[in-house]
Amino acid sequence: MRDDQPSTRPAVDAELTRLHQRLATQNRRIADAFARSERLSERELEALLAVMQAEQLGAPLTAGGLGRAVRLSPAATTSLIDKLETAGHLDRRRGVIDRRSVTLHYSPQARAVATQFFSPLGHLTREVFASFEPGQQDVIVEYLRRMTEAMEQHARALEE
Repeated sequence: MRDDQPSTRPAVDAELTRLHQRLATQNRRIADAFARSERLSERELEALLAVMQAEQLGAPLTAGGLGRAVRLSPAATTSLIDKLETAGHLDRRRGVIDRRSVTLHYSPQARAVATQFFSPLGHLTREVFASFEPGQQDVIVEYLRRMTEAMEQHARALEE
């Protein structure tokens, strides 16, 4: 169904909205608990997530890339990186080919802390996901992929 088409299932639409809201609230509560435990601001946590996700994709961020990801000026980004590095959350690494290039990486210490904190959530995620048939799992993954992409586009539009 496209955005310009009226829903034929308003009760399902309402439940989907409520579930998205509840899931977002619980994600926020868990992220806030982690940030409190590590004495991180919301922006610092956002920066660490951006660094971690970029690294997982095999495309580590530069300072400029991080600044764009968290919507900060170059000066504010440098200050943020300095603080996260001093606290042991981030490592800066010089490029092998171009020594002027510096990329940001989630430090092994920070990774160990995050792994310990989020392991129970990972277990719950795998447990719930495994309760679905493989075909259902494919649909769930595709829905989450499309929904995430749509939300990223919407967020960018709001920031313009």
